Amino acid sequence: MLEIGPVSHSRWLTTALRFMRIWVSKHNLVDKDFTNLKMIVEFCVGVYMVQWFNIKLNSKWTQGPKHLLFQLQLLNEQCEEVKRIVMPTVRRSAWYGFSESVLQAMLCSEEEHERRDAVEKILHVRGEGDETIQLGDRSVRPRKTPFINIEATSLSQLIDWSSAVFEPPLTCSLTTAAVKMLVNKPMVVPDWPSHTQSVERCVKMTTEAACHVYSQERRECYIRG
Repeated sequence: MLEIGPVSHSRWLTTALRFMRIWVSKHNLVDKDFTNLKMIVEFCVGVYMVQWFNIKLNSKWTQGPKHLLFQLQLLNEQCEEVKRIVMPTVRRSAWYGFSESVLQAMLCSEEEHERRDAVEKILHVRGEGDETIQLGDRSVRPRKTPFINIEATSLSQLIDWSSAVFEPPLTCSLTTAAVKMLVNKPMVVPDWPSHTQSVERCVKMTTEAACHVYSQERRECYIRG
């Protein structure tokens, strides 16, 4: 009921800041409303904002699985009610939990034990073969979001490796001998971002278009205009 300015639901950072603006105000909320507000603000300060800055600081796409792992560690410090509410969304949107993404992050890691673990898993996926000519499987892969381990403390514990494991697309063009060499030094990959602000701007723009015109064609014209 407090009037503190418009909220853009396509920019969740703004929404989080609005909640914290209410918290530092004389809101006069009591009982269940106060408890809910306190829980939301603690989540914003303890998880959302910390994760947001972490992604901005480490924006490379190979850091995606590490962001997911860090998010789980932050959530485990929250109360059980918060975890019950938030965890289904975290599981559903764990796109960086795919085996190929996790393995790629491990191959690019500065830690030798992580690179070694990743190489061993890739070799297990490839199976027996002449390591001088054997390449990875480039066939079409299923894209079903994996079930993540919310108690994981390392990348190797993040998902179940017993089934539906695929190696990173970038290693499929490497021979098995070349993959083994990645244990000695981190794999060098293109410097792509894991997230861009331009995506957020597009979300805001498409939300605005949906409020003004109907049908895909008219919204396309509105956005281009």
